[in-house]
Amino acid sequence: MKIMKILLYLLLFLIILFMFLGGCKSVPYEDETEITGEEIAVEPSAETAVEEEQDKDIEYKVITKSRYFEMPDEIILYNKGEQKTIKKNTEIYNKIVYITNERFKKDCGMAEEVIPDEFVEEIKNKFAVEFIYDKEIQTIYACYEFSYEKNYTKILFPLPDFRAIFGPCENEFYEYQAGPIYVSIHPESDYLIEIIKEEFISR
Repeated sequence: MKIMKILLYLLLFLIILFMFLGGCKSVPYEDETEITGEEIAVEPSAETAVEEEQDKDIEYKVITKSRYFEMPDEIILYNKGEQKTIKKNTEIYNKIVYITNERFKKDCGMAEEVIPDEFVEEIKNKFAVEFIYDKEIQTIYACYEFSYEKNYTKILFPLPDFRAIFGPCENEFYEYQAGPIYVSIHPESDYLIEIIKEEFISR
């Protein structure tokens, strides 16, 4: 009787041991590392994705026509009191026109006001971009239910700022007038400031 009990316990122990060993699988350390590496490669962290996105160069498409402004005959860059003229159909010209066109797309507002000459001088002693035209241009800007006809020979864009400042001013005492369009500030202003800095370093 005792022998039967012992054999029964032994058989039960062997069954449990067999079930335990059959249910567990051992994965070599090297294989586990390889799988983990694949997962990281397929699903990068959010921080890594942001860093990679920031490292990518911005693609600037060449714009030959804009509904917001005529293509300038030349562009003047202002960098803390210094200035540099950019000619048409150059790489930097295309970049500036493209980014400025994007600035007009995002925001809309009205800013019909005379701009004091002192303020313009202050702008030119910081960072700014100015579109220059050989002849007078006429553009009709629409904002909500309003529309404004602008006649100008230049457009000054302070950086960073929401203004598009047109010249000449109808008031004979001032050179520039604002609006009626607000343009977006970020991130386009940052791109333009970087272009200006690089251009003045390279000259």
